[in-house]
Amino acid sequence: CGSVLPPVAKFQSSDSTLCTNDCISFTNLSINATSYQWTFAGAFPPTDTTASPQSVCYLSAGAFDVTLVASNAGGSDTLKATTLINVAASPPTPFIAQDGNTLYCSTDPSYIFYQWYDSSTIIPGATDTSLNITHAGNYNVQVSNAKGCKIAVGITVILGLEQFTVDGLQFTIYPNPVHDELVLMGKSKFENGELENEHL
Repeated sequence: CGSVLPPVAKFQSSDSTLCTNDCISFTNLSINATSYQWTFAGAFPPTDTTASPQSVCYLSAGAFDVTLVASNAGGSDTLKATTLINVAASPPTPFIAQDGNTLYCSTDPSYIFYQWYDSSTIIPGATDTSLNITHAGNYNVQVSNAKGCKIAVGITVILGLEQFTVDGLQFTIYPNPVHDELVLMGKSKFENGELENEHL
């Protein structure tokens, strides 16, 4: 009478196959336990004491163990899942270059698929290393490797008339992007109060 039943450690993960920089969660299915000690090899954070840890992130490729020690006043039980988490390397982060109305994504031997987005909206058929654009905005490209791992990068593009100020001088440049002729106009107030304009 009054004895505490020993705990039984048990859990499941939200995923066991993922890519570097992905995060997963764990659901605690232990019986009779009141405290928990998790150890996540190769992950951040490497340990946790909550019942069901969330946002456990794997930053490098490999096969990793997960260990849960479930305890109560009657003792503890340890469950070690050997190489439960298998992490594949994500492709290297690409970069985007702009030349006029065309965006170019860097290439890498590991990239097997490209997908361009207008902000967060997929651009149908835009699966090449370059993209011709017709309006200003935020463009993103996502690259994938043979393991199905993906990584994306974005660029903000300004097209058309552009104004900016440098050292008190206001400049207007048009058209942008330029085709045959570029106009650069500058305005500045000088001490004598005169306003000068230049058309290059």
